[in-house]
Amino acid sequence: YRESISHFKDVRLLADCPGCDPNISCDPNRMAGVYNLNPPTIVGNGREPVVQIGGFGIRATFDGFAVSNGGGRLGCGLNVGGNALVCNNYVTGNRTVDLGFALGGVCGGGACGAGIAVSGTATLQNNTVIGNAAVGGLGGGIAVLGGTPIITRNEIRGNAAQIAADGFYGYGGGIALAGGAPIVTSNIIAGNRADQGGGGLDVYESLASIAGNT
Repeated sequence: YRESISHFKDVRLLADCPGCDPNISCDPNRMAGVYNLNPPTIVGNGREPVVQIGGFGIRATFDGFAVSNGGGRLGCGLNVGGNALVCNNYVTGNRTVDLGFALGGVCGGGACGAGIAVSGTATLQNNTVIGNAAVGGLGGGIAVLGGTPIITRNEIRGNAAQIAADGFYGYGGGIALAGGAPIVTSNIIAGNRADQGGGGLDVYESLASIAGNT
């Protein structure tokens, strides 16, 4: 599907797949690219986030999709907030670009979260985040912008945070913890790179709890 999705309601979007229970969110059989080898694929236009999900007090669910070709400055694959539950997705081929003007917040003048940007009390679980790039920014795979999100049991590989033309940014190839007090546990973080620092994980102004990652 070539489209962008804005999902700001207490609604569950669950991909159909063989052996999946349609009544259960985060059924492991729905893991896109792992057990479900042909997930529904949402392809962005390369200029804005592919999926924007959540909002204050909203428990939206996004489960079992492949997401690619997102662009823009923030959360190019998925921009996640509120109390959203995001699980079993395959997030690849998304790219943030620093356009040279101030964004504000923790991202400053750079770009954040090529694969996923997350804040609020959202949960990221059992996602595969691979081959995304933050160009002149933070968080090639995932960027935490604030709040107390939970990031657990995800596979984060082959992502990059690249330096900007003015020599700034390029931190957190796999994950950039740029604010808040996230819980980061039991993830596989491997083969990511950052031009400035934190190839796997970069912590900046964050009160994060980090344990059990490999």
